[in-house]
Amino acid sequence: MAIVNQISLGVLSNNGGNSHTQISPIMQERLAEAGRVALRFNIVGLAGSIVSYLGKTRQPNQRALILNEYNKAELLIKKKGDYVDKNTGMSMSMSQIKDA
Repeated sequence: MAIVNQISLGVLSNNGGNSHTQISPIMQERLAEAGRVALRFNIVGLAGSIVSYLGKTRQPNQRALILNEYNKAELLIKKKGDYVDKNTGMSMSMSQIKDA
């Protein structure tokens, strides 16, 4: 929880301002690692904010860029898609998706 308390409100608010474009490489890495921790504990909203924030940086650190790409991929897996059965609330099988 200490990591979440140290994250700037600019990251969490999804504002389109230019204040985030000049953060230090160490802070970029810390934010990317915080995104990994958020995904590990299934805090998808926080991870999505961090991914979009780091995606807008002008000169990303290489390590932060790689961690952010991993975060994007894992975020796509964790987000529920449109293929959820309305009756059961479970994910549809491939045959159900083809029939729909």
